[in-house]
Amino acid sequence: MGILRNAAFRKSLKYLAMVWDAAGFISLMISSAFWFRNWFMASPADRAAEAGDGVVAGAPDRHVVERRPNAHGPVPVLHHQKRDHQRLHRRHRQLGDAWGKTAPFMQVCYKADPEFVRCSTEAVQMIMDSIKNGLPALGIEPLDPFNIPEIKILQGGDGPVALNASLVNVTVRGLTSTKILSNKVNFETYAFSTQMKIPRLRIDAVYTLKGRILVLPIVGHGDAWLEPEDLDIMSEVDLTLRSEDGITFFKVQDVQVNFTIGKLRLRLKNLYNGLKALEDSTNEYINSNWRSIAGSLKPILSRTIADLVGDVLTKLFDGVPAKYFIGDLS
Repeated sequence: MGILRNAAFRKSLKYLAMVWDAAGFISLMISSAFWFRNWFMASPADRAAEAGDGVVAGAPDRHVVERRPNAHGPVPVLHHQKRDHQRLHRRHRQLGDAWGKTAPFMQVCYKADPEFVRCSTEAVQMIMDSIKNGLPALGIEPLDPFNIPEIKILQGGDGPVALNASLVNVTVRGLTSTKILSNKVNFETYAFSTQMKIPRLRIDAVYTLKGRILVLPIVGHGDAWLEPEDLDIMSEVDLTLRSEDGITFFKVQDVQVNFTIGKLRLRLKNLYNGLKALEDSTNEYINSNWRSIAGSLKPILSRTIADLVGDVLTKLFDGVPAKYFIGDLS
């Protein structure tokens, strides 16, 4: 008991108690800060769940609230299987959207507007002009140049062209010169019909081919370039509506493309293992008969363009709510 009467020891106990209280206060402040951060970042459904018994009426199954006791009482712990809401918020912050403003590259059109087609055509042109450098927030790569890892061409039968060919390391230039001529929307199915024109494309690739073009047997491997000009393209995009965290989005179901070409020039290097005279005469023959060749390859090229358009639209529609395309969406 003598040590408890010691003034220095009692003073040490007093300081220790003060330090203990301060540590407890700091711990409480940190816990509160984390709680408020989680509260303000949570969705309205999550906040409502916290006030209830841990189950959100009518909410998707992926939103589950588990209550775990701790020293400060029950604190809700939110489990999101996909964390869709946070992902969507992050995307729109990157786009400068903030859920209440139109994304900077969007022009909202309304079904009730008699000039809807004009507005929609301008809106699609704005998108094309804005995504030429890509949209990293949506995973859209730059359109110029646009890179395609591989294109396979398998054209058999008795037609003018019979080829087994592949193009790798494909680079397409000129897509940013696309002019949108018209964009119409079916208000019942929300299918998009878009007519566009591309003055000129330049396609560079490494090719491998074996087959026949018209009456000419052909074989080769090396660098190639193609320059189609005056492309008139009509795309039909079938869409459905989907809901994610109470927000409506378009979903691409199918893309069909039809096109015509005003002119086509191309060059295949290293044909016939580098026999220069035969290579030159074959390229001249191909360019002289480009219409037959383009017609035979049209189904394959249409599918390639459709895949390209579908990839870009899927990423765009996946990240931007449908109301920013059509404001009075029902």
